[in-house]
Amino acid sequence: MRNKNKKGVSPLIAAVLLIAFTMAIAAILTAWVTSFTTEQKEQSEEFSEQISCSGQSFRTDSDFTVYYPADGVFQVRIKNTGNRGLYIDEYRVWVPSSSTPVVGSNFAYKHSNGTWVDSVNRTETISKNMLSGEINISVSEEPTKVQYSLTKCEGVYDSVTRPSGGWSAS
Repeated sequence: MRNKNKKGVSPLIAAVLLIAFTMAIAAILTAWVTSFTTEQKEQSEEFSEQISCSGQSFRTDSDFTVYYPADGVFQVRIKNTGNRGLYIDEYRVWVPSSSTPVVGSNFAYKHSNGTWVDSVNRTETISKNMLSGEINISVSEEPTKVQYSLTKCEGVYDSVTRPSGGWSAS
């Protein structure tokens, strides 16, 4: 015998519930996929930057460091020892009157071909085809240490420290 008092969900309500359930699952999956792809994009950009920095290295030529006290200019020769062009975009200068280094990014750069370029208008400091170049920075007093770096590439820097006899002077 059949029980005629039992009622089920009507087909219309069942269809509405099925569509609502499907839409909820789709919303959850969309949120997850969006989050996942954003995270992957950020990681790939980070790895891309690390790869581009892997071939960049340089050193300061301590035999060619000159301090011009009359002009307040410190000059150093930078040698590209990597296999990519360099974009040196920051320097730090330590002076005796301060325990904190002066950080700057505005300096004059001289390519090994003799062309001077200011740091604002350059696209590349030392190309991979040019082995060296000179950098001039303005200083308020004789520096004890100067450090040059590539801010995009963490850990790519070099510094030169004042010799006991003082910097060379021309």
